Amino acid sequence: MPRTASRILTPLALLSCLGLSACATLTGGNPKTEMLVANHTSGPIMVNYLQNEENGGPAAIGVDQEVQPDTTIRYSGKAGDTVTVYAANEPPLTLVFARRSQVVKVSESSEGVAVDVKQGYTDPNRR
Repeated sequence: MPRTASRILTPLALLSCLGLSACATLTGGNPKTEMLVANHTSGPIMVNYLQNEENGGPAAIGVDQEVQPDTTIRYSGKAGDTVTVYAANEPPLTLVFARRSQVVKVSESSEGVAVDVKQGYTDPNRR
């Protein structure tokens, strides 16, 4: 079993998805988790990052990227931003940024496709 299971710290929802070891939708609390999104597949792994309109004004940013083997894509965002991972025929995995500043990393290796969610830096002087 990948190291993912031991690191999950009470996500709000943990779903059992067909063919997946673990997947989740994070919307609040203190999300720090790493999840296997899909076993290694021959199909492309696409990631969509969408900035919350409140964080970006009328023209919110949307980015589509393909995850390459043995690489990591890192997204830093604010509360309300979303990252959606599309892995071959698996159901999409959507992560909603729950904090002011948060980091999501998506990587693909021979072990599969993983999403690593970490609490980002929060300025202690800002309220």
